Amino acid sequence: MIRALVLCLFVLAASCRVASSYWAAGAGERVAGPMQSSLVVPAGWKHRRSGEELLVTRDGPDLQAIRANFQPRGVRSGRPYEAGALPSELAELYVAELETITQGQVEILANEPATVGGKPGFRLRVRHNRHAERLPIDLYEIHGVGHGDGLFVLSYGAFETHFFARDLPAFEALLGSFRLP
Repeated sequence: MIRALVLCLFVLAASCRVASSYWAAGAGERVAGPMQSSLVVPAGWKHRRSGEELLVTRDGPDLQAIRANFQPRGVRSGRPYEAGALPSELAELYVAELETITQGQVEILANEPATVGGKPGFRLRVRHNRHAERLPIDLYEIHGVGHGDGLFVLSYGAFETHFFARDLPAFEALLGSFRLP
């Protein structure tokens, strides 16, 4: 009986160690982003890579998340983001992707030019309720910039009720630190 209890405690401790090491703590340092880009993770936030996506969060990705990724083509449509496309054209393609992914359940609050990584890009503000009707609605701030034959996307999403406004300055600081390869 004691052996079984010790074994269970050992397995539990090992699994906690694996889960905690999955995230790297941010200390305001520059980290590698997708496709040899880089950015500064805010102090007190944590980050992890999954393939060519960098995920950054403070309180957990279900509450707020910053994502940085490179997309050579639309996720659902498969349409390529072509080199030399205007930021407004890239924004239109990206909005079409959002509408497909969310089955039209997305509200575009803003679609305007922005500078991303020192190059002309776009900024979207989007509202989407990905939860049951009674849960808070998510707001997203999405910035994109064409680079070569693809699109760098930096997005921040959080509950509109509390987290979005609180952590938007951290996203803006990360966005300002973003460097293209």
